[in-house]
Amino acid sequence: MNKIALSIIVAGILGNIALADEIDDEIQRVEKENKILELQRKKKQLEMQNQQIQNQIVNQNNTQSKDSLTSKAKVVKVKKVKDPNSKNGFFIGVEGTLGTSKNDFRAHTRDTCDGSTYCNMTNFFEASNATFDLGLMGGYQHYFGDSKRHGIKVSAHIYSGFGNDWKFTWKDNAPDYSKDDGSFIVVTRTGTISYVPIKFGFDVKYLWDFLQEGKHTLGLNVGVGYESDTYVNGKSGFGEVFDNIFLNNVYPVIGLHYYCGHHQFELMYRFGGILGQTGNQEVYYEEYIIPRADSDKTPPLIGISSYDIKLLNQSYLTVNYAYRF
Repeated sequence: MNKIALSIIVAGILGNIALADEIDDEIQRVEKENKILELQRKKKQLEMQNQQIQNQIVNQNNTQSKDSLTSKAKVVKVKKVKDPNSKNGFFIGVEGTLGTSKNDFRAHTRDTCDGSTYCNMTNFFEASNATFDLGLMGGYQHYFGDSKRHGIKVSAHIYSGFGNDWKFTWKDNAPDYSKDDGSFIVVTRTGTISYVPIKFGFDVKYLWDFLQEGKHTLGLNVGVGYESDTYVNGKSGFGEVFDNIFLNNVYPVIGLHYYCGHHQFELMYRFGGILGQTGNQEVYYEEYIIPRADSDKTPPLIGISSYDIKLLNQSYLTVNYAYRF
């Protein structure tokens, strides 16, 4: 009996021990699972945090890029916008001049006075005429300093015009056909010379705006200029065709200018110039046979006609209008 009871007690103890081991194993398994779940949860949290950080970096980069683009756009926009009160810029317009043109004409003639010998003659003439030229002009101007009252203006012009024709009057001896004694009489002769001018030049001027009120500006300009003139289609009233004439001129210039917004007006006076004349240029030369009184003799007489012209630039008034861009 006692052995049976002891056996029962020992079996109960051993069963409890086995049950305790099972419970311990289950607890360890559960703990392992909890640790795994905890690790997985932390891993997920870390992944979420990393994703958030990456999103923040991307958003920050996008914001910086947008700010950079916006800043560049603003800079470009500022560059494109021009000060409405600026007087700097390119301009183009029309220009007209009113002045005089002076011509010194020299005619050389080798003819015969008696039908058998040569007789050389030279006649000098002077003539002047009012001229009007019209054409295009353009250039660039720039003002300096905070007040924008002082600047430089560079302009070029090209034009043609009217009035470059001259009339000459001279005295000459002519046979008196009313008499048979071979006498001569003094007669008055007239002749004309005409040319078409083509003029190109440029000016460099200093600008001083002494009066500024809103969009209205009044100022003084002074400087120097250069002009190259070509006179073409030369001819006389007797049908003679003349060679072209070339004239270079360096001149001082002074004037006033007025601005109304983008519209510019200028009144100038260009002086006669430092290089104001062409020199004597031969524009016509012709040889011809002269009938001789002693026709049985040789060789025949050869007559010569040649013309020299000197053009003298005179001072003239200039008016122009231009639009500034």
